[in-house]
Amino acid sequence: MVTVGDMQIDGILEGNVKSGFLGVGPSAVVTGEIEAEDVIIRGKLTGRIRARSVTLTSTARVIGDIWHEVLSIEAGAFLEGHCKHM
Repeated sequence: MVTVGDMQIDGILEGNVKSGFLGVGPSAVVTGEIEAEDVIIRGKLTGRIRARSVTLTSTARVIGDIWHEVLSIEAGAFLEGHCKHM
């Protein structure tokens, strides 16, 4: 799935996503790679994130590596993977 604009995912998605801004809602389940300028994860993601700015909220559950310039992880967020500054 590719868009130059903003995208919000609130359901189940299997596949890769490329967008300007990507929001993953608290009830969302995403399996695939994400490439975006800015990413906010509130739900569950299994896959790699490559973004300028990544925020994992307290409800985030991420299994995968994160490549980032700016990374913010709130207390309560779950991350199993590596973080690498680009």
